[in-house]
Amino acid sequence: MKSASLAFVLAALLTPLAAASQVPTPEQAFGFPPGADYKVADYDQMKAYFHALAEASPRASIQEVGKSAKGQPLLLLIISSDENMRRVDEWRGIAERLARAEVGEDCIIAAGTLLTEGTVIPPRSMGMGSPGRVRRPLSDADVAMIREFSGNYVRYRLDYMPR
Repeated sequence: MKSASLAFVLAALLTPLAAASQVPTPEQAFGFPPGADYKVADYDQMKAYFHALAEASPRASIQEVGKSAKGQPLLLLIISSDENMRRVDEWRGIAERLARAEVGEDCIIAAGTLLTEGTVIPPRSMGMGSPGRVRRPLSDADVAMIREFSGNYVRYRLDYMPR
């Protein structure tokens, strides 16, 4: 499901890029359209496609950001406007600062919350908002619910995984 979602997002992002230049479409690169039944691009296909995009357009660049558990390069494909590509280091710095918030154990962080640099959400707290801040402490019952629901999530995944 993640691969199909990734392929769909890539197709949505790349269609205008492909129209503007001679950038290969996902279908040209993989031999099937994104989201096709029973078709998923593998790591090597995705890696080759990312490199093809970066070579075909000044609006795309690829960076290795680490290694996978199998020792494969973890790739970051950046696709943006010419102006944003010129400012990519600035945007990276902002993202790194935003990633420096501290979240304690047994917290709930609401969807869409923006935790800025230096934000501290102490243990057993609910954080939400933009910018994110502590909304309230969590009770023992809240913490028990978090643990129960996350445990259920892990157990239920087996119902949807191929065996």
